[in-house]
Amino acid sequence: MAQSLLSYIAIAPFEIPITRNGKQIVFNGFDGEEDKKAGIYIHRSVARLDKGIPNPKVRPVVRAPWEINFTLTIYPNDDFNEELVHQLIQKSGIAIGLGTFRGVFGKFEITQWK
Repeated sequence: MAQSLLSYIAIAPFEIPITRNGKQIVFNGFDGEEDKKAGIYIHRSVARLDKGIPNPKVRPVVRAPWEINFTLTIYPNDDFNEELVHQLIQKSGIAIGLGTFRGVFGKFEITQWK
């Protein structure tokens, strides 16, 4: 199924801008640990590898609210339909999210589907 989804779906634009209230969020550089104007900050945490070895992680976080808008084209196929794609994306927004450290950050919901 994953191969079929990859084959019969196209997303545009290739680089999807992150927006807030319809305006593109522009990263201006960090002043310390934060870009206050863009609402982006650095989150630091430590993951534990096998045998308890600490693995420091540094990730940029975009403060909510944010949104993305894109065009998803589904080409005719015998494997899935639009409703299944809608359900997969909606459920993955809750269960998986976007970016790294998913499950904690990156959760999303579909607010419009045309």
